[in-house]
Amino acid sequence: MKQSVQFAVVTVCLGSMLVVMSYLFFYWLSNTKKAMQFKFVLVWFAVALQTLCWQATLVAGAQIQQLNDMLLVLNVITFVMLLLIHERKCVMQYSYSLTHDDDTKLPNKQLLIERLDSQVKLSTEHSLLLFRPAVLINARANFGYEHVNEQIKLTMGKLAQQLASMNVLCVEANHQHSRCIARLDDSTYGVVIVGKLELSQVEQFVCVINSVFAEGLTHQRIHLIDKVEIGVANYPLHASTSLQLVQRGLQALAVKPLHGERWHMFNIENVTLSQRRIAIASALKEAIECDQLSLFFQPQIYLNTGKVYGAEALLRWEHPQLGNVPPDLFIPIAESSGIISDLTEWVITQALQYQKKMIVLLPEHIVSINISAKDLLRKDLPVLFITLLNEHQLNPANVMLELTESATLFEGVDIKNALNDYRLIGVKIAIDDFGTGYSSLAYLSKMGFDEIKIDKQFVMNIEYSKNDQTICRATCDIAKSLGSYVVAEGIEDSQSMAKLQSYGCEVGQGYFFHGHYRLTITCSGLKKILKPPLYLLMILKKSLT
Repeated sequence: MKQSVQFAVVTVCLGSMLVVMSYLFFYWLSNTKKAMQFKFVLVWFAVALQTLCWQATLVAGAQIQQLNDMLLVLNVITFVMLLLIHERKCVMQYSYSLTHDDDTKLPNKQLLIERLDSQVKLSTEHSLLLFRPAVLINARANFGYEHVNEQIKLTMGKLAQQLASMNVLCVEANHQHSRCIARLDDSTYGVVIVGKLELSQVEQFVCVINSVFAEGLTHQRIHLIDKVEIGVANYPLHASTSLQLVQRGLQALAVKPLHGERWHMFNIENVTLSQRRIAIASALKEAIECDQLSLFFQPQIYLNTGKVYGAEALLRWEHPQLGNVPPDLFIPIAESSGIISDLTEWVITQALQYQKKMIVLLPEHIVSINISAKDLLRKDLPVLFITLLNEHQLNPANVMLELTESATLFEGVDIKNALNDYRLIGVKIAIDDFGTGYSSLAYLSKMGFDEIKIDKQFVMNIEYSKNDQTICRATCDIAKSLGSYVVAEGIEDSQSMAKLQSYGCEVGQGYFFHGHYRLTITCSGLKKILKPPLYLLMILKKSLT
């Protein structure tokens, strides 16, 4: 009975051993890493030897019990050491992943800041040069991450070789390689220049970076090449800590380059302007909701008769803390922050409420509303016009949408279709600031504007400038040939008005008419102060007398 039990135990143990050995053997074959193969062979041999020794102990009894115990202790020590080695490698890999980029294996922002901290502690003067190759961003969408990551490694390798002979800080150094380029985020990279800030030295770095990326990236016969944005900040000139230095570098990198500029140095004035823009963006939404905005209406007058043609709605913002914020400042901010849609809807609503009161006094009164290029392609905006026109029972032909010339040149085909949507409603279209862009005669004929507005920069000095006179005369002739009205902005005196009138300009607006007709009023003023009979008497008194 005892022998049968021992036989059963031996059989089960041998079967279990075969299963474990088979699994380890096939796992060993499927693994291509040599280090892992060695570990599995070692474990495989230890399990096999321990199992055989244990089986022999069951058969032979106490004769080889001591050998089995010694082998068991040796295997346990071996397994523990393997586990400790594996754990150490995992910790090292985790530490490496914390300080390196997963895709490119370059040092990341954390390791860069550690190196910058060491430079700050030593009070060593240094500059941080951040660069953002636009070609890499475009390449990801066209070539995919895997291919672009390989291209980044090759490109950064070339750049590192070029920078090796220059005065750069080695962000990472070990027995295998040394790296001077760090990756802050998906598209931003940095290099630390050691020593005093010298513009000539920065120019050398800029030339090297641009030359490396000038070749671009190519994949499957598609070649991409684009500019490199570069920003520079210096310690201790611009920052007192490493984190502040990185922030200053990013702020310099965010500045939009002007013509001919290849890089930007950190400038406190740009930061002040940026902070003001952020404050304006955060306050603009509240301004719409809390009725801090107002519309002023500048009169448009027939030059031949002196009668009122209409009025242009001008948006103004008086903030309790920021003061008077000009439209040239807050309109671009509204466009970039996504608030422009709410702003446009507010202007349209207020302007059409004003128009409802005005047509009681002047049935042919035209109200002109400026529309942003960002809103022009919105499909819901024509619906808003239809709703408000029906609600106030207004004639669409008495509403003029003013579009800047740059807005009409944005994606010409779609703009034309968008304008057709408004023409179906019945509203009229004007091109504002004409002459400041690049519109051709064929383009004007194709778009078919109802009104062409001469920009005030050509009107304000028309009495003395032959060039401005030529431009205004030619614009009037073009408008007549196209069957469009001509409106001149910026008329400030009677001499300018007489010049334009001689060229055939029909309508004018400016401070000259503002002072003479006293028609610039706010929506709130129209509701609370000027009742329709008083306003009508003022128009009749000042017009044609």
